[in-house]
Amino acid sequence: MNMMGWMILLMSFQGANVEKHSVSEYCNPIQVQLADPWVLQHEGVYYLYGTHDRNPGLGVPVYTSTDLVHWSWRGFAFKKTASTWSQVNFWGPEVLRFEGRFRMYYNASPGPKPGPPFNMHLCIAESDSPLGPFREVKAPWFQPEGKDEAIDQSVFLDDDGKGYLYWTRVTDGRNEIQVVPLTDDLLRFAGPSRLCVQPTQAWESHPWNGHVVAEGSFAFKRGATCYLTYTGNHFMDSHYAIGYATSDSPLGPWEKSPDNPILAANDHVSGPGNGMLIPSPDGTETFMVYHTHQSVRELGWRQIAIDRVTFTADKPNRIVVTGPTHTPQPLPSGAPARQRGRDDDFTSGVLDRARWRVVNEDPTAWHMENGALVITAGDGDMWKHRGDFRNLFLQHLPEGNTAVTTRLFFEPKANYEQAFLCLWQDHDNYIRLSRAWADGPKILVGREQEGVYRETAVDYTGGTELHLRITKDGDTYQCRVSTDGQSWKAVGPAIEMDFSLPRAGLGAVSPGSGNPVQARFEAICFSSDTARSFSQ
Repeated sequence: MNMMGWMILLMSFQGANVEKHSVSEYCNPIQVQLADPWVLQHEGVYYLYGTHDRNPGLGVPVYTSTDLVHWSWRGFAFKKTASTWSQVNFWGPEVLRFEGRFRMYYNASPGPKPGPPFNMHLCIAESDSPLGPFREVKAPWFQPEGKDEAIDQSVFLDDDGKGYLYWTRVTDGRNEIQVVPLTDDLLRFAGPSRLCVQPTQAWESHPWNGHVVAEGSFAFKRGATCYLTYTGNHFMDSHYAIGYATSDSPLGPWEKSPDNPILAANDHVSGPGNGMLIPSPDGTETFMVYHTHQSVRELGWRQIAIDRVTFTADKPNRIVVTGPTHTPQPLPSGAPARQRGRDDDFTSGVLDRARWRVVNEDPTAWHMENGALVITAGDGDMWKHRGDFRNLFLQHLPEGNTAVTTRLFFEPKANYEQAFLCLWQDHDNYIRLSRAWADGPKILVGREQEGVYRETAVDYTGGTELHLRITKDGDTYQCRVSTDGQSWKAVGPAIEMDFSLPRAGLGAVSPGSGNPVQARFEAICFSSDTARSFSQ
């Protein structure tokens, strides 16, 4: 199809496009690959920091959002250099605003390698901006005597302005949480450290290696009651979970809740842990931000989730977390609804961030030019346990039955190089229609349901231009391809999928070869009509 024909097709889809509908829900996970999350709210913007799970030796990443759901990658708030003491194992950062500047408390070690022995220390860095760059002011700051390690620090400021540091002592497979008062500048210890919480409840024990764990603490106050949320079990176990304790004083003594754990794994969510609380955009709701395993089947990478928190009257000081959820939930109160899918011909040269979400964004590996979105593939994938893909461009589907179409220019030459149109819920649930190389030129239909991957491959004899289409008819999906945009051929069987808030996506990967081959997408089109079946 020539450009004029493609524009006619685009305009015809625009006539049926659903602009009047918006999305007022979200669905976990929220598509940020981090662990040990910390969120700072400052001047109407949320700043998310955490452990860079795929490469914890680079520094501390930062994302921004205005609604707790849609996050944008902003680079590294702290990035190591040859002269920094901190070199590897950047874990569990926390940022607070103090005396007009921003203070980061984090874990790190001098290296030379990220693995054990970790040689973990608590460290402090500062910046004039929550985005950084943060510079070391106390590195190293603290490490216990002997062979013990210090991780998972968290600073709490009481109503009287006094500060307290909560930290995890790692001692031969038994993690416990300690607290120490801080000086007024929050840079030195103002007294001895004392025990807060140690693992005593059955859910805190890890059965196959004997570790008993209490870590990942977060302290806050409500009325006269001090709360300390924490995580038990082992971070690589699916039963990693969150509990809490209460006290009349930041220094304790602490009493664990009999309702623990208050956030635990289920059939769809593995390993929820390291939670902290943050208000919704309008301040009327409270959310727990935490991480989970990316897959329920193959534990490894971790990702961020959020769920509502309430304080009930039926039991004094009781915390209830509505989660972990994996189905659509109302957006946080005060968050604006998001627009559903709209056609985009990419001629503006600027990505509409109000509609598009870029997962695992690498700004150096995509650009827009001459009416096209150009994505440079890299060594990564979403297949099964892998979650190291980059630059997956997503926007919500329109309501009802839908056809999603894109025009692709791509020429793979090595195995597993592919550019694709996909329907995406999360890492464990998606449909991907790809122009690929798999011992020759192929069209691939890959689908993953609850972490189980299946694939259909057919030979491809066309040129570099290919039109990709996925149609939705209820919960039935069909993939089709065309070399001219007029005559379409079904690829593979119809697929039955029960998606929650699916999104349409564009992406390119080259797992294995790592070749920086470019995929050029010229427009994406949506056609919605609840009275029409697209399965014919």
